[in-house]
Amino acid sequence: MNIKVLKNQIFTGANARTSLLDVYYSEKAAKQPLIIFAHGFKGFKDWGTFPMIFNSIAKSGFTVISFNFSHNGGTVEEAIDFPDLDAFSKNTYSKELMDLDAVYDWAMKNEGNLFPKVKLDEINVMGHSRGGSMAVLHAVRNSSISKVASWSAVADLLARLPKENELKEWRNKRLRLINNSRTNQDMPQLYNFVEDLYRNQEMLNIHRQISDLRIPQLIVHGTADETVSQNDAKKMAEWNNKAELALIKGAGHTFGGKHPYNESELPIYTKEALEATLNFFKT
Repeated sequence: MNIKVLKNQIFTGANARTSLLDVYYSEKAAKQPLIIFAHGFKGFKDWGTFPMIFNSIAKSGFTVISFNFSHNGGTVEEAIDFPDLDAFSKNTYSKELMDLDAVYDWAMKNEGNLFPKVKLDEINVMGHSRGGSMAVLHAVRNSSISKVASWSAVADLLARLPKENELKEWRNKRLRLINNSRTNQDMPQLYNFVEDLYRNQEMLNIHRQISDLRIPQLIVHGTADETVSQNDAKKMAEWNNKAELALIKGAGHTFGGKHPYNESELPIYTKEALEATLNFFKT
């Protein structure tokens, strides 16, 4: 099946900052449901296995929009990795939810002239890691979303904050540095991130918000996740007893993916996660 990819379309996200998105769709398939995909912390739309995953989803009859969060550290000129650490330092959960709103609005405005095969009465959202958490919160906020799926998502955003002494040091210095061993960067994060989380606790409380979810939900998680425990997935499944839980035995946080990824086939764990996800969205 011939897959068309519209690369590096520009949208305007939080704080009027521009960022990039890609659209994957089949030129042959009839009207296709839309899936909006959100990457995780220190992630980007072109990371590792993501393009191969989006191609696979498009071959199964869906249109996919993947995007860079406006403050993920990338720029319109450089979509991969983190050339703008100042923007990265100012990112917050609230801004990421604004970005998801902006991408949804972009899709509504550009359907027809850019990707005419999309079916806008069936819009789904999914994400990986922190992006999975944002996808769930967006689905609660946006009554037009049909289904939501998360991979390796965080269940409790407050619980992910550093412990007391480290958090106090962050507050006193107003800045902390997070090492990225792959890019050899010390990535700055302002304390505004914490203040935003405290200020918007109700909106960002996944436990509380998930109880208002009235659409089908899929929770995918690896049993050997070294970054976010599978217990997070089990908690979300308890909070929404109508959700489907797919535990991928032996899979880590990225389901075998890495960046760069130069293999011709997806990792076996990614294939398992993808199969569960496609079955969910097709049902």
